[in-house]
Amino acid sequence: MHPVYVGVTMYPQAHLLGIAQDGGHPHIGCWRPCCAEAWNNPALAHRPACLGLVSDEGRWLLDATPDLPAQLAALGPPPEGGEILSGVVLTHAHLGHLAGLLQLGREALATRSVAVWAMPRMRRMIEENLPWSLLLEHGHVTLQPLECGARLGPFVVTPERVDHRNEASETVALHVRGPNRTLLYLPDIDDWSRYPLADRLKGVDRAYIDGTFYAADEIGWRDPATVPHPLVVRTMELLADVPERSKVQFIHLNHTNPLLDPASEASAEVRRRGFGVARQGASYAL
Repeated sequence: MHPVYVGVTMYPQAHLLGIAQDGGHPHIGCWRPCCAEAWNNPALAHRPACLGLVSDEGRWLLDATPDLPAQLAALGPPPEGGEILSGVVLTHAHLGHLAGLLQLGREALATRSVAVWAMPRMRRMIEENLPWSLLLEHGHVTLQPLECGARLGPFVVTPERVDHRNEASETVALHVRGPNRTLLYLPDIDDWSRYPLADRLKGVDRAYIDGTFYAADEIGWRDPATVPHPLVVRTMELLADVPERSKVQFIHLNHTNPLLDPASEASAEVRRRGFGVARQGASYAL
């Protein structure tokens, strides 16, 4: 997939650099109708979920996906004298949210002391395990505690723990406060049973939330219990009477999810019910 520049300005903005689930779209090994056409037409492809924060003070990424090089390229070249990458905030230790960090090492970008904000278990995982620990040993990154929030130029990022298969690290939602607006970035959660989603929507201007699977029959060849996520149809039922549902943008879409196609009946139904679907390349002023 060729880089598509998102028209970055230096005003504080969030840029959607990807909207797909960890494996991206098309998905490895998949030649079903959901992926077959995208293999042959890169314009139909989608990168793993990632949010870029940009201002005249720097460029930061929320999560480090396997497509990190292309996602940085999508922001275009930095201003003269500016940093290619000012820092990364990690939500958890699954493929689509951590693997791209290795691109900062000596085999690729060879950064110097790029700040990486992470929760305690995530920091220990990086410190104690190869090849991640080499990033520290060689001075490519510096780990920063995320517990009390992170100051990223004009943005303040605050974590909130959520339930999501925490085998190797915690999983967090990220609350981002800019000079004028706030957003919630919550790409992964098991379900909404212990998360006050309706209340959280009242406190933000935009919410990018887990929309991995649209309906229950999408991955009939796998046990859904091994990859728990709230179904989009269930989330819409949960928020059907919540006025703030218009703030929702579904993100982290599996390669099987019909919402990847803006012209699908599912996408039309989401819009009809007052919700939105995140679209790669879109921007949101903060």
